Amino acid sequence: MIEINTAQEHELISIQEMADIIWPRTFDAILSKDQISYMMTMMYDLEKLKYQFHSEAHVFLIAKEGSDNLGFCVYQSDGQHHGKTKIHKIYLMPEAQGKGLGRMLINEVITHARINHSVLIYLNVNVNNTKAIAAYKAIGFKETKREVIDIGNGYVMDDIVMEMPII
Repeated sequence: MIEINTAQEHELISIQEMADIIWPRTFDAILSKDQISYMMTMMYDLEKLKYQFHSEAHVFLIAKEGSDNLGFCVYQSDGQHHGKTKIHKIYLMPEAQGKGLGRMLINEVITHARINHSVLIYLNVNVNNTKAIAAYKAIGFKETKREVIDIGNGYVMDDIVMEMPII
């Protein structure tokens, strides 16, 4: 049985371990190895994860089946001010993809977003990550804009912003 739980600080290492497996497989045809390495350090360094956990009010969800980690999602609610909840990260282990787990994680975010008075959820996805874009569209997300974000070291994130109303 699959369980989705809010991660505790000591479980951030599990997020990092999953990212080490998922990221290279997800982005090897989209980004250079150097950019993947740079972004892994930028986003998944354990101290960065702890900072997001404690100082940026990011909520980390872990999906498990028994003792096996299947994926994770990280979101941040700003419902009381702007009515939006942002999904910062959502990734599934290769063997867990295509089985509805992404939808389960997003449904969990929606439940929390409603509690926090959000009216929509949104996320960024790389313009070349066609598999993820198709999955988000199937769930009900729509493209709202495109943006190129300078992340330093000569790299950018070339993204589509997608939104989905939750009311």
